[in-house]
Amino acid sequence: VIFNENEYTLEKITFHLPSQHMVDGNEYPMEVNLHHKSNTFEKLIISIFVTTYGKNNKSQNEFSKIIRNLPKDKNKRINSKTTWDVNNIIPKYNTFYNYNGSLPYPPCNRNYIYILYQNTVVISNNDYHILKSKVYNNVRRPVANIGNRVIYYSNNNDKDEKKHKKQMRCRLVKDR
Repeated sequence: VIFNENEYTLEKITFHLPSQHMVDGNEYPMEVNLHHKSNTFEKLIISIFVTTYGKNNKSQNEFSKIIRNLPKDKNKRINSKTTWDVNNIIPKYNTFYNYNGSLPYPPCNRNYIYILYQNTVVISNNDYHILKSKVYNNVRRPVANIGNRVIYYSNNNDKDEKKHKKQMRCRLVKDR
């Protein structure tokens, strides 16, 4: 992906049940984190909230492919030969929040750029429960206060494509 003119390569994908982030006090059944690294070793995580409500054939089909290739043991890495398209689990509307933070679990490394999609994608209820049985129940640390972090919001409604490609438009989210 390219974010603010920097290129990042996907390293790994992690699933968190329930979500690690909350928006306006709401948590989600699941959060998918797409971990990226740049050639300058800068880290970027794209977070996608997942729900079991609604219908989204693209995301539901993609999650089904993942579920069919899960290892038998919990918390094992998947090195599957199955090809799947991560774009099918990206929300259709790409409004997002952006902030600098750290990993919310050990080793709690700092200096991560987070992009949190505002809109959700859907996993079938059956696939969600299969995945939940295969993923170790997350022990999520208490949700941290925003503190002095600056959180930005982008609705990506810029019609000027040339300008949009050069820099993602963000506005400051008011302090809470």
